[in-house]
Amino acid sequence: MTATAVSPARTVETLCRYLGLLNGAAPLYRSALRVAAEVRDRPAFGEPFARERLAVEERAAGPDHRDVAIAVAALAALLDAQDRIDEAEPLYRALRIFRRHPQRDGAEMAVTLAGLAAIRHAKGHPSEAARLYHRALVIRRRLLPAGHPAIAATLHSLAVLLDSQGHHARAARLIRTAMTSEWRSARARRLEGHA
Repeated sequence: MTATAVSPARTVETLCRYLGLLNGAAPLYRSALRVAAEVRDRPAFGEPFARERLAVEERAAGPDHRDVAIAVAALAALLDAQDRIDEAEPLYRALRIFRRHPQRDGAEMAVTLAGLAAIRHAKGHPSEAARLYHRALVIRRRLLPAGHPAIAATLHSLAVLLDSQGHHARAARLIRTAMTSEWRSARARRLEGHA
């Protein structure tokens, strides 16, 4: 079963309408999506630098070093952002490298898992994408404080995936969780600033 191409902006608007939050958070999400689209539409001026960094890291540390994995993941993310997923997917060999290191469930692993999940979703493999998003979420929840934007982003990505598969109620719950948690965290940061 392949995923139906759904505009992330339309999905966010649908979920926010379902939650009764259209006048609240939806404009923020739409704005973030618009900025991401503008960046994606620019020429990929960062790609040559990412490729050079990867080459330097491989020469300096060898192909299985953690720094190589970070450079590989960064290049894959750049290619993915340009919708060049067929080129980006093999570069997620970074996962194999991260798994061999003592800090195998670190922040880089979570970022890499989430990036690969997005690619697997785009290529029509929603079950695999959901499994990868869940793994990223477990790591992020263990490493980051509740309400952290990275946790909210992972919940949002998983919600978009679920919504595209027709699981609207589950998707809405995840969006609500992400938004509530992020709102509480932002409020706490504001209060700390006034203390």
